[in-house]
Amino acid sequence: MRLGLREKSPVEGFLDFGERVTHLIPNDMYYAHLSIYRYAMEFAKDKTVIDAGCGTGYGSAYMAHSGAGFVHGIEVSPGAVVLAAQYFSAPNLKFCEMDVQNISGFEDHSVDFIVSSNVLEHVPNPWLVLHSFARLLNPDGVFMLAVPPITDEDLRARNLAIPYHLNIWSPQQWHYAVSCFFEEVETYRHWFKDGKSHPDFGSDPNNAAFSEMDFVFEQVQPHGEKPMTPTITLIITARKPINVFSNSEIEERLKFVDESFTRTPVTSTVILLWRHFYGIYLRGRIEGYAKLLRRGYKKLRQLNKH
Repeated sequence: MRLGLREKSPVEGFLDFGERVTHLIPNDMYYAHLSIYRYAMEFAKDKTVIDAGCGTGYGSAYMAHSGAGFVHGIEVSPGAVVLAAQYFSAPNLKFCEMDVQNISGFEDHSVDFIVSSNVLEHVPNPWLVLHSFARLLNPDGVFMLAVPPITDEDLRARNLAIPYHLNIWSPQQWHYAVSCFFEEVETYRHWFKDGKSHPDFGSDPNNAAFSEMDFVFEQVQPHGEKPMTPTITLIITARKPINVFSNSEIEERLKFVDESFTRTPVTSTVILLWRHFYGIYLRGRIEGYAKLLRRGYKKLRQLNKH
């Protein structure tokens, strides 16, 4: 699919320590993320859409060129917004620098569909964000959330290894939080189609074995002994936003239903460096330090091509 690419213009720092996925490196990881937006088209067709935390814009562009009515891609990183605007354009697509924790410029109940893919694990207070989404959506609107699944100690360690992941939450915790703001909440498993080998998320773009068509989304229950395994991403869809309630009522609902927790944001260089070194230590224990070094070298080579 042609996404309306403009001429390339290099922008420094758009990967943010590997947390950014971009069309510039179209490997299996990229296509797994893009498949989330392909699934989102079930709700975005001819609709007014907010892509909350659009990153480098590839998902917003995919929806705009796949039949969404109008897509507002909002992103807190100025560099990512610049990159998105330089590469993607369409009459029904607009990028804006904005924090998902402080969305402005939209009337209440004016949006048909909100998608937030791999964003809310980064924000200090996802409760306020969910509250804002419920306020912005019209009564028939849909919210779709994609976050990392934390279903065992290995996945917990992998998320702790990422310095910017603040909400180390289980599927049950995410389901509870979304249910505080929406009456109908469903949970889905994000996996690859039968007959395909497991995606290599560190693969070279030239050797990508997947496209966005090669992934499936199957409804599952958020509770039970192993409710979300195996899955690449936790997907939640929510309908029937609950009437806006006061801040005091939000405070009453704030709780953890299991061992999930929220880390404090990175506020200093010292904390950032400590989390990075701790993350390297955890990843080395999980994957092996030699493999980690090879992956880092491969990533640097990929970036040097762009």
